[in-house]
Amino acid sequence: MSSSIPNENIAPLWNYVTKLDKRGEVGGTWNFKCNFCGESRNGSYSRVKVLLLQVNGQGIDICKKVTQQDKIEMTRAEEEFERKKKESGAKDVPLPCQSQSELNYSSKK
Repeated sequence: MSSSIPNENIAPLWNYVTKLDKRGEVGGTWNFKCNFCGESRNGSYSRVKVLLLQVNGQGIDICKKVTQQDKIEMTRAEEEFERKKKESGAKDVPLPCQSQSELNYSSKK
């Protein structure tokens, strides 16, 4: 089973499931449906990886409809994504400055 054109900005295994709805306002938990077996599940990307890459011993059922060829394709895509993410390195993110009144308040505590 092949996916549509992958988006390089998202983790590649999301292309092999259908996101149904977001769970909660923060975090990466979704209700999703496996494009191979059609079963609905919920969880974050780590659960998608366990499901599709058939990682046993994680307390999550694996998808038995994923073929060996599908698994090889998805593993390569995941490894390439992780390599690019690692090569991009850490990014400097400026933190918001505290106002003078906040600084004075915290020093009085």
